[in-house]
Amino acid sequence: MLLITISKINKWGQQGKVTKLLEALNNEDEEIRKAAALTLGRIGHSGLVENMKTALYKESDIFVRFDIESAIKLLESQPEQILVSANIKNPKQVESYQTQENKTENRHFTPALG
Repeated sequence: MLLITISKINKWGQQGKVTKLLEALNNEDEEIRKAAALTLGRIGHSGLVENMKTALYKESDIFVRFDIESAIKLLESQPEQILVSANIKNPKQVESYQTQENKTENRHFTPALG
């Protein structure tokens, strides 16, 4: 099994790697699961709520459950994303959107001078 660290979780969060973070919710280490849940909550895509509720249903550790519940509340309090459906079934859709968003942000706009 691939070794996952808290710093790797943080890096995935900064990079918007939602699929990897969702997979980390199944890690055997409860600290990794807690970090993944909180990081997903901070990403702020309300479309992840159903994925988080599924993780909450499966989770047996009370402390991890608490952090998943906190992340769900945070996600539910976020305004709807304009281009991302609130009913995302495939986390790759979020990553695809973020990749497009990052490309757009990295372009430099030069207005035409007339």
